[in-house]
Amino acid sequence: MKLIRNFPSCKQPRDNECGPVIMSAVLAYYGIDIRVNDLSDMMKTTLRTGTPIGGFKRAAKRFGLEILHDGEMDLEGIIGWIDDKKPVIMAIQAWPSCETGKKDLNHYWHAGHYVAAIGYGKDRIIFEDPVCAVRTYLSFEQVNKRWHDIDYPTNGHTKKLDHYGLVLGHWHGPVYKPNIIVPMDWNSYEKDGNTLKIG
Repeated sequence: MKLIRNFPSCKQPRDNECGPVIMSAVLAYYGIDIRVNDLSDMMKTTLRTGTPIGGFKRAAKRFGLEILHDGEMDLEGIIGWIDDKKPVIMAIQAWPSCETGKKDLNHYWHAGHYVAAIGYGKDRIIFEDPVCAVRTYLSFEQVNKRWHDIDYPTNGHTKKLDHYGLVLGHWHGPVYKPNIIVPMDWNSYEKDGNTLKIG
């Protein structure tokens, strides 16, 4: 099994915030600490439609991340990026509400969810999933069947996403160290607006 072991864990406080929460984990992985509520505003997250793909790109640009891949991808692509220690943000179908829970997610488009692919095994992809306190996985077959969603850009023109993956990088690479302990003091951080960079 291959896993990006130092990728931060995350948990979404509300149903519509999987996007900014996953983005906050990716930013933390690259050493940038920002509050989820600030990201939600920046990424144009709404209660009705969640987070548009453009919100991720807006946040990436704001914090100096490079967009390495933005578009269709396959399982081999996911595995290649994970081997390079880069998580893949994916838009999939997962965790439907009770009233839609019995629907076949392979052909359902209204249980959209953002996750980050951070590992793989013999026949599965492992995710950092902001719904769960633990990591989750899907078989390769289920990934392919559920890897679709609808993007709701701010211009109002919806777009179907099929096998969409977004990979972000930073020139210095990953710097997140889960075992680091810093003083509870602003002087321990380089402050840039609402962004904290561990110094």
